[in-house]
Amino acid sequence: MADNKPEEIQDKDIKSASVSNAELDEIQPGQSDSKSSGAAAKKHRIGPWLFLLLIFIGLPVLWVYSPPELRQQAMQLINPGKPAPHATQQTQPTVPPAESMVSEAPSEYPAPEADVQPVTAETPAETTNIEATADIASEAAPAMDATASLQQEIDRLQAELTGIQAERDQLLQQARGPQTIELHVWMGLLINPDTRLSQRAGMWAYLASRPRLDAAWKDKAARMAALLDRDRDQLRTVSKTLKQLADGIPETSQTDIIPKPGNAYFAWLAGTFHLRPAASSREQDQNNLRQLLLNTAHALDIEDWPDPKTWRQLLGALHDQSGGLTDTGLPESLGEIMMDIDASRRLASEWRETL
Repeated sequence: MADNKPEEIQDKDIKSASVSNAELDEIQPGQSDSKSSGAAAKKHRIGPWLFLLLIFIGLPVLWVYSPPELRQQAMQLINPGKPAPHATQQTQPTVPPAESMVSEAPSEYPAPEADVQPVTAETPAETTNIEATADIASEAAPAMDATASLQQEIDRLQAELTGIQAERDQLLQQARGPQTIELHVWMGLLINPDTRLSQRAGMWAYLASRPRLDAAWKDKAARMAALLDRDRDQLRTVSKTLKQLADGIPETSQTDIIPKPGNAYFAWLAGTFHLRPAASSREQDQNNLRQLLLNTAHALDIEDWPDPKTWRQLLGALHDQSGGLTDTGLPESLGEIMMDIDASRRLASEWRETL
């Protein structure tokens, strides 16, 4: 009995061990199936998310780095015949957080690198505006360069023209040096009151004939020369008329009442003294008028102008002598000629101040 018990106990232990192994064999296949099905389900859940992640990240990257022509063709294919709107609102796709996707992804897929920058999708309108701005800038750049070079050329030509004008002015100044000195001399003579009317007319005519003289001053000189030439002719006419009037007055002569002795010595001594009868008042007036006319004519020849009072007295004496029946042909006044001479002196003074 004692010997059989251990055998029974061993048989029971073997049975229990076999039962436990059988149970384990029954349990293990089920557990392994559940694990494999869970892994397959997890793979089925992660696959679509990875596909969506690749689409939402890869498409913007592909859009940004694609050439402009390809993007423009893609926009034409998407919206055929429709212009790109000025402002469109781009709806951002809802992308699950990267952390959750990485945590659910199996370890065999590498995690995205940390230095990858987020990519923002561009709208078609923004892309079109950027391309249009780039085209305009590329077309405007050569025009701006051409404008800048043209402006530089204009500035250079302007500087050269300014230099040429400065050289011309300097040469003209050097050429006008002797001419200016000569003009100063002429103006001084014209301002001098002792210069005669005939001389003034000749000076202004000479200045009007100068080739290098300013056109405006040449015209003024020519007009002044013509005016003074007319005054000179008038003055000569007045002087000639005065001489003719003086010649028209007879000169009365009186004989001596002292007889001449025959002795030469007494004849010489008698000739030293004159004894004549006194002239009448009319004869005295005629002699005085005749002498006044001659003196006035001589004064006008040397341009020693009589004062207005003396000239009026002369005209009155001529009127009384002829009885007012004849016209003397003399002007009422010589003021116009004297005014023209003063105008000539003023013009010469103004011209000298401009030199």
